[in-house]
Amino acid sequence: MRAVLLAALLTLVAAANASAAVLVVGDSLVVGTGPYLRQQLSEPVTYDGRIGRPSTEAVGVLRSKFSGQRVVVFDAGVNDDPAQPSRLSSDLAAARSIAGGRCLVVATMSRPPYNGVSVDGLNRAVRSFASSSSGVQLVDWRAAAVANPRLINSDGVHPTGAGYQLRARLFASAIRACGGGGGGSGGGGATPSSGGLPPPGTPPPRDATPRPRRPKPPPKRKRKPPPEAPAPQLGDESPVLLDVPVAFRGLHGELIAPGGQGRHPAVVMLQGSGRATREQYREQAEFLAEHGIAALIYDKRHPYDYGDLVTDARAAVTLLRGRAEVKPDAIGLWGFSEGAYIAPMVAAGNPQVRAVMVVSPSAVAPASQEDWEVRNSLDVGGAGAGAGAVSRYYALASDLSDDLSFDPGRWWRRVSQPVLAVWGSGDRVVPVHDSSAALAGALAGGGANHDRVFRVVPGASHVLGVDAESDRPGSAPGFKELGAQWLRDHLNGRPAPLISTPIVPASAVRAEPVQQASLLERWPVQLAWLLVPAVALLALALRAWRRRGATDVPAHHWWWLGGVPALDLLALAALAFAVVTIVEDGGQGVGAIAGVPIVLVIAWLLTLAGIAATALLARRVRRARAPGLGVVLASSGWLLLALYWLI
Repeated sequence: MRAVLLAALLTLVAAANASAAVLVVGDSLVVGTGPYLRQQLSEPVTYDGRIGRPSTEAVGVLRSKFSGQRVVVFDAGVNDDPAQPSRLSSDLAAARSIAGGRCLVVATMSRPPYNGVSVDGLNRAVRSFASSSSGVQLVDWRAAAVANPRLINSDGVHPTGAGYQLRARLFASAIRACGGGGGGSGGGGATPSSGGLPPPGTPPPRDATPRPRRPKPPPKRKRKPPPEAPAPQLGDESPVLLDVPVAFRGLHGELIAPGGQGRHPAVVMLQGSGRATREQYREQAEFLAEHGIAALIYDKRHPYDYGDLVTDARAAVTLLRGRAEVKPDAIGLWGFSEGAYIAPMVAAGNPQVRAVMVVSPSAVAPASQEDWEVRNSLDVGGAGAGAGAVSRYYALASDLSDDLSFDPGRWWRRVSQPVLAVWGSGDRVVPVHDSSAALAGALAGGGANHDRVFRVVPGASHVLGVDAESDRPGSAPGFKELGAQWLRDHLNGRPAPLISTPIVPASAVRAEPVQQASLLERWPVQLAWLLVPAVALLALALRAWRRRGATDVPAHHWWWLGGVPALDLLALAALAFAVVTIVEDGGQGVGAIAGVPIVLVIAWLLTLAGIAATALLARRVRRARAPGLGVVLASSGWLLLALYWLI
């Protein structure tokens, strides 16, 4: 019996504690408002905010966090699509249902148009909900922001420090208006649904403080303003981020920076290969900004060559130097994968760049890196016998492309700035051992670099994401923190130089210098090897056509003369198809027989059939002294080319 009474007493105490608390759920505005709101209220405040959180996600968080708190603040919607206000209306109704009879505080929002649609529709949804629902208090933040634009940062969304303090006072006033009974005034109480604010659209007073009911006596001493939010420490989130659109060289991007006054160190984020957009790097940029480092992200141009990308990156550095949010002498580079090829070309001999961080960098030529990636995948999949044809493909490709034969070591030797290089031990795109060894040798061999740190994250993939977290860049444990700490130290100060370049053990597949193509793999030689037999066969065919009535050759012999070259040409076509298929698939998912890719087995069978057919034709020509020696020689040239690629 005593146990039952004790359990009941504990339940009552827990319920009393829950009813005396305020729960605040929302987006980045909650992150900035929450600390100040705690200063404004005497009762406990729990807040859960996340940058970029839409209202639908906020409903889910509210459902998991709500445990009978006295007041619920649902501060979300600024990240919703303004063209779909009905979704916000549904989410507000869901929040009302979750909160039950508790007082619910909501707010209008202020932000620039999105895709040409203003925020008015969302605000109408909020006001309509507040006026038609009982127990709801409305904070008209839109009116306060319009009345005093200086409360909003240059991104048009996030408040300044003073704006967050005012916002907290407005929410505190609305929470107090809820009273102690748990129900709001909304449609049935004496307090207006605006929480003491003027009607929607009416500009508030400059200090936006509710008018007192009776005159206050003059204060005996001047009241100290609420303290500013502390500067973010590593591991803590900054209360506000700026998100400023930028444009340069026809490219569009965003500067994501810490809020507040003053200038900050900054980095230009250089993208990986392909059609990369800024969205792929937003998570990393926001993390850096939360820890005091501004980040410029932008959409990569396409098509491009390395010269274009280097010019774009230099223009981005110049843009940062002119921004009021950025320390012009504290700018670095953050390059991922292919971006790590661009970083040394921008940093070499450039005093405007203070530090370089590269993620999953390849310090071997792009052709060697891509060749290694495919051959490694073939080896893992049990189809390693196709490696020779792949290497010849990349040798030929590098002879045709300056970018593929690009030597990164030549530029790394000229980099004098501090360098942080990070790889994942499970990287299947870049040869980590060969790259780390080549990068260490280049930085040491240049003689100008005296501060370089290599780190390998166990179990992480090429994008520094562990398998359980899919392919989200920067999700490997400790990776983002390592980068933020190192960049902050090297952009803000000048720590003692450190040389720490551990080299991981070599893998079963080593990177090969395929860009150093042999004479036979030069594209003019390969093209001649392919075309000379074709031209010879065409000349022989024209000659035979002109003399078709002068020679007495059996009809079936002409079938041999035409069929054998066709079979040999088919073998070459099958070989080309096999190699291109393997390369386009990255060597993954390639079926094999006895370690040989099936597509290459088919090319082998056709090549052997061509050899047999050509040998039979040669025998017929020798015995019957029939025309066809030229066909045999031309076909043999094609067969030798096929065997060169297959063996």
